[in-house]
Amino acid sequence: VNGHANEDGAFFCETCGEALLEGLQGARVCASCGLPNLADATTCVNCGAELADAPVATANGQARLVLLSTGAIFDLTGRDETVIGRTDPTCDVYPDIDMTAYDGEKSGVSRQHIRIRRDNTRYTVEDMKSINLTFVNKQRLDAFTPMAIKSGDEIRMGLLVLRFEVA
Repeated sequence: VNGHANEDGAFFCETCGEALLEGLQGARVCASCGLPNLADATTCVNCGAELADAPVATANGQARLVLLSTGAIFDLTGRDETVIGRTDPTCDVYPDIDMTAYDGEKSGVSRQHIRIRRDNTRYTVEDMKSINLTFVNKQRLDAFTPMAIKSGDEIRMGLLVLRFEVA
């Protein structure tokens, strides 16, 4: 289906994790190991970790971030990669989403704080070695280590909190 060799009967590509069967668009991605699972699964078939209640955000949905303190909405639809941080013309830094107007500097948002990526079946977020760290649902992210995110997840950059949503 996707050009990679897979065993007969496989639901997901062994190379890239893409869903191979119709109807798996609501698959859940395990936050522990990153592999997709059936939409109604409660534990990961790969590592046994408990899966979150909401299905993983799929790449064909309308994705956005909502800044909880103001309700400001940042559309992610159609973007494969989005850098969020603060603009700094003296350092020639211009993130895709600029948090400067939302007290980004005062709130500890780095110039290039996080990157949200979309691939064929999921969204991920990664900390870009920010000074004031990044948390997803109160879990600290290691720098440059992507974490799968789903609709309803809260992403904290310094003191600013965003909610990731997919419609």
